[in-house]
Amino acid sequence: MDGAVIKLTEPVTAYERTFTEITLREPRGALFMRLGQPRVPVTNFTAGSGYYVEREEAVREYLLALIVVEQGDNMVPYAEGILAKVSLADALQLREALFGFFDQAAQRIAARRQESSSSV
Repeated sequence: MDGAVIKLTEPVTAYERTFTEITLREPRGALFMRLGQPRVPVTNFTAGSGYYVEREEAVREYLLALIVVEQGDNMVPYAEGILAKVSLADALQLREALFGFFDQAAQRIAARRQESSSSV
């Protein structure tokens, strides 16, 4: 399974289970089409710089959809209980892992573009 494992800095107990790590599945196309980008780039053309604006609700919905508890479990109720209890440090780790999926996908696209342009 493509995904990321986040080791929690503080264990979380939710629904009579204790979690010391959380696995996030990689987002797939259907989820992306429904939720869009979890953050959008904003460019300052005058200064030649930019930054991201996070879409907090999209980040939350992605995390609820991507947290893996166990095969066959209805994941959303567990995910809500886990997200409600994770420490701030762990919430930041989860957010960064989510953004990592998008960064890696963009890098793969850029590498393919470069390969195809150098072979012309």
